[in-house]
Amino acid sequence: MKKNVKKITILVLSITLGIICMTVGATLAIFKVDFQSDVEQTITANSLTFKYTETSGKGRGITLTDAEPVEDNEEEKSNNNYFDFNISADVNEFVATPYVVTARMNEGSSSELGNILDIYLTEVINKGYASEHEEETNFFYNKLPKYNELEQYSGEYNYTEKVLFKGIVTDKDYDRDFRLRMWIDDGVELDENSPDYNGLTFSITVNVYAQGKVSTLSDFILADNEIHQENPTLGVLTSTTNENGLFKKTVTNGYGGQDGDTYYFRGNVTNNVVEFADYTWRVVRINEDGTIRLILDDKIITGINGYEIYRFYHDNNAGYNYMYYSNTDSIGDGDYPDIKYTVDKWYKDNITDKGYGDRVASGNYFCEAANVVENDGFRTAEGTTHMTIRPNYTPTLSCIEDANGHKFVSGPVGLITYDEAAYAGAVSYITGNTYYLNRNINNEPFSNEITDTWWTMTPGGINTNDNNIVYAWAINSTYDLTEFYADYRLHVRPVINIKADQLAYKDQTTGHYIVP
Repeated sequence: MKKNVKKITILVLSITLGIICMTVGATLAIFKVDFQSDVEQTITANSLTFKYTETSGKGRGITLTDAEPVEDNEEEKSNNNYFDFNISADVNEFVATPYVVTARMNEGSSSELGNILDIYLTEVINKGYASEHEEETNFFYNKLPKYNELEQYSGEYNYTEKVLFKGIVTDKDYDRDFRLRMWIDDGVELDENSPDYNGLTFSITVNVYAQGKVSTLSDFILADNEIHQENPTLGVLTSTTNENGLFKKTVTNGYGGQDGDTYYFRGNVTNNVVEFADYTWRVVRINEDGTIRLILDDKIITGINGYEIYRFYHDNNAGYNYMYYSNTDSIGDGDYPDIKYTVDKWYKDNITDKGYGDRVASGNYFCEAANVVENDGFRTAEGTTHMTIRPNYTPTLSCIEDANGHKFVSGPVGLITYDEAAYAGAVSYITGNTYYLNRNINNEPFSNEITDTWWTMTPGGINTNDNNIVYAWAINSTYDLTEFYADYRLHVRPVINIKADQLAYKDQTTGHYIVP
């Protein structure tokens, strides 16, 4: 039987503001925290950094004494004691600035209570008006975490702090209201003689930290999205699994020459649109080294209706070499130029020659290793296979040298890979899929004409059951990942990687990220 948990005191103290403001040119950042009392805290800065910490404990706060477990239902979410706070900014010249809201466990608190305390943060929309309502923040969509389950905040102080929210000041008159609740989880089973939690106290202080930097593109992406930690269900329509959003994966032998975490978009997302170099792009992922991988949201248009990977696709002596992207860097057939030559020329004409090249990373960001084939009739070279049949293949986002010695293609521009398409939501030979690589920025399907199918840079092998014809993988809006003869005239969508330190801002009308 559940009993009251005696003598547990839970106190949310006041808002504390720790802030570092950066002044850029004539910009003056002013951050304000409103305490729901007669006291208003305003912090200004006219030098590089300014720090302020309020420790007097002003504000209403939350106090739970002799508290008992409660259910995580909608009634408790709306009726439980809560603590309101407001974050606003006013800048003379707009500079996007990231901030983080944390909960600091105060001295004297019993950390074990953090295992049973549910944390619930909402944003209050139209506060004080008849239309006032609450919306869950992006950290709290899936479940209500316990305090100790929250991400650890890595600040400059020796405190135990957990991240409640990450945001970015996105306009000159930024203003958001938040509401914090906390209660003992309904799953806690105690009787009145249990010594585990009796007599303990737990209190936190809510802090707001503004970082001393303006926002990069990755700052925006990570702040705007809940990060899914679970593994996706590859090979299944994302529309049936509802796997839409930003996912995290740890990669070895990763792009950019590093191992580490990548954050990739999957499913029918519409918030991964970037405007750069007078073109519209979609974010594929944040690479392991922090660069941001973009794919053009359209095909290259030069008056030519498609491009061949290799015209002489059934050359038995050298055919397998021409399923490789790196071996197609000459003009080849003047009417239908080779594919790498076409992409490199487009990049020079539209990125380098227009002054945008210094914003794009160059190096080992493109992988052409042959690793997956449709069936056991394909091989990589004469007498060898060394490739995995598609139903048995697990994409990894790693780049491992194949049997022919091919791995990275160094440079600033390339194409998407089979693995990246699979993680984005592509499947093979299944119709009806919906994900951002076969939808435009208006969430409309691309044409399913064969001429609107476009190449990846992943080889497909030589088909020994089909006159040793060379294949490569492409994305078809009807069947997704499909192997095509290397001489098919398909389209290309260039892929680039924006440098990790490139600044950005968000267009408040379109929701698109802008890399100036």
